[in-house]
Amino acid sequence: MESGLHGNSEPMRSLRVLVAVDDTDASLDALSFAEDILPSESEVLLLNVATSIADSSFLLAPTPLGAVVPPPDAGIEVGALRERARSVLAQARAEVGRTDLDVSVVVDEGDAASRICDTAASAEVDLVVVGTNDRGLFERMWMGSVSRRVVAAAPCPVLVVR
Repeated sequence: MESGLHGNSEPMRSLRVLVAVDDTDASLDALSFAEDILPSESEVLLLNVATSIADSSFLLAPTPLGAVVPPPDAGIEVGALRERARSVLAQARAEVGRTDLDVSVVVDEGDAASRICDTAASAEVDLVVVGTNDRGLFERMWMGSVSRRVVAAAPCPVLVVR
């Protein structure tokens, strides 16, 4: 029997958890951490948001010389973004080693932070787990931080894993 937090002898109830995954090590670290702390029989929803240039919070990226160029994903078609999202989710699903977790995967499209929060609300999850990348100050100011925006807008607690 698992004990609850703070030595409580009550077993921890299962949770519904959304883990946002992308193609970064930070999101796989977040998934691993979630897997380590979740009680048995928890439901895990792995979400990848395919974000096109039209959906991003920035439209053009400045270079050190002041020129403005499209970000690296600007030329990728929506179909390719969805295919990449499915591949990321398949890799993330394969990383989950616990058989006592009910894992499902979802591909969504749009602004990552907004879609994470909307999915958390519609799926009525107890917790959102996101990873965070160590970006420089300029990059955070220019592009924002998905994890920061999720913390500010999520309908439930958010665990940010570094």
